[in-house]
Amino acid sequence: MGTIEAVSPRGQIREDIGRCGRHWQDHAALGEAGIHRNAAPDDLDAAHRLLDLDLQWAGPGVTLDQRQKKLLFQIALAQWSTIGCVYGDRAIVLKATGELIGICGFRPWICTAAERSQFGLRGDDGHPFNTPEMGVGYALSSRHRGQGYAAEAVRALLEYAFRELKVRRVVALAERENVNSANLMARVGMTVGINPDGEAVYPWAVGMIENNLDGGG
Repeated sequence: MGTIEAVSPRGQIREDIGRCGRHWQDHAALGEAGIHRNAAPDDLDAAHRLLDLDLQWAGPGVTLDQRQKKLLFQIALAQWSTIGCVYGDRAIVLKATGELIGICGFRPWICTAAERSQFGLRGDDGHPFNTPEMGVGYALSSRHRGQGYAAEAVRALLEYAFRELKVRRVVALAERENVNSANLMARVGMTVGINPDGEAVYPWAVGMIENNLDGGG
């Protein structure tokens, strides 16, 4: 029931995770610059501006009504206690202004044997079965990049995944030409594999990091 703190070298954001044991509930991650928290219905306008108008994260032309449905789904997913309240995007918010500048969170990925070989995922070679993987996702406002916010969020997710959830490894996926995302994977310690298929769009890059903690704790 203890709290895990993952502090960036710059000390900008502190993640307080684990108040509910394995359940990642609606926590606040406080620091000098920002907080991470569960998304809320009041985030709709800001989420639309960030994800649809700025980043076009789900493609062009997403309307406010469509974003509302996506946001409510993420809120409900974050409250799904039977899976430990693990999934569902969390908001990255500036402490000084309350501005929503990004999202981060866990998401599942079913990885085929061919993809394991293609991207160099170790440990499961030799069997033909698909494997469920714990993935991390992140998106940051174009105006707030280069300040370490996304890397801090991903490091905190990795810390929680390894120490509390005790997962074997964590992966991250990026689409073609998203060099910034691939660079972030490497910066947080992931081994990054690039899809050798020159026509592949997604996943184009896959990052993977193993849980090297003794006993996963």
